[in-house]
Amino acid sequence: MVDSTLEVRKIGDIGNVKQIPLEHGVITGFSTNKKDSTFIFNIHSFFSVGATYTINLCKLDKTAPKHFQLPGHTDDPFRTKLVTERKEYEGAEGKMHPILVFYPKGTKKDGNTPTILFISTNPSPYDKTAQLFVPFMETFYGAVALATIPTHGSSANPPTEMTLQNLDSAINYLIENKYTRSTQLTVATGASGLSALLATSINQNPKKYGAVIFVHTERDLDSTRFGNDKASIEHYLKISPIHNVNLPTDTKVQYPAIFIADNGHSNTMKYVAELQYKLGSSTQQTNPILAMFHMPNIPMDPSISMEELEAQQFSDMFSFLALSLRYKVYTDEAK
Repeated sequence: MVDSTLEVRKIGDIGNVKQIPLEHGVITGFSTNKKDSTFIFNIHSFFSVGATYTINLCKLDKTAPKHFQLPGHTDDPFRTKLVTERKEYEGAEGKMHPILVFYPKGTKKDGNTPTILFISTNPSPYDKTAQLFVPFMETFYGAVALATIPTHGSSANPPTEMTLQNLDSAINYLIENKYTRSTQLTVATGASGLSALLATSINQNPKKYGAVIFVHTERDLDSTRFGNDKASIEHYLKISPIHNVNLPTDTKVQYPAIFIADNGHSNTMKYVAELQYKLGSSTQQTNPILAMFHMPNIPMDPSISMEELEAQQFSDMFSFLALSLRYKVYTDEAK
């Protein structure tokens, strides 16, 4: 998980280290000169595209980095109310993996908080999904969790039992520690290799999820990349996200609400078609399944910018979650 540290060392004594406390994020630049005891640095975080801080090196023991703001500019008040918790969950073979949890101050850990869990092999504030963090918390007064899911090998390989266990353990951590519960939990990914993992997990244990969001699955659901020999095909068919979609035998269980935003890859369309074929006509499946495709070979309306298109996509996601999981939408007055 990407997270910068800032240390000050004394010349001639490399063991003398002072670590400067930072908010979570990546240092993207700093500036100073030999005659100046103050230096400036910039942090790119999940909450900000660039926050600037200053610190006096002569007063390291007495002062923390000071947030520098231009005259007349103030921070978004909601962002100052957010709490960040750096935790670890126990995954496969007892190994510990990082998980970050963000939520507004005053949030009760009673299992009732709307929560979205973003999974990635190496989470970074540069991920496009990071743009969803603050809007989700502000809209639903919910929590956002960010978990590292090691794939135990190349993400081009099929999901393994160890990787599935890591995902299951990350979800269990949030539920067992009362951040949320299954019916209030949305799991989302746009990371290469993890869409197939998430789809496989849904097939195996659909009641674990309230909703699922896939963003740009690309080749993740493509079975041909796992080999064409008989042994590889037979192994893959046992866990294939597409070939193992089935209505649960327990009539009280259904697939979670599923939102897919994709560029129109053929295997994603196959997955959507299979969901519709196996679940669409059953009265047992009441949770919605919505797929939105942007076809790259179809010219975009020149009057619509990419930023507007992404904002509309986020709006569609939030509307989908509000209707599917009955998330309450908070106004500024309610907060």
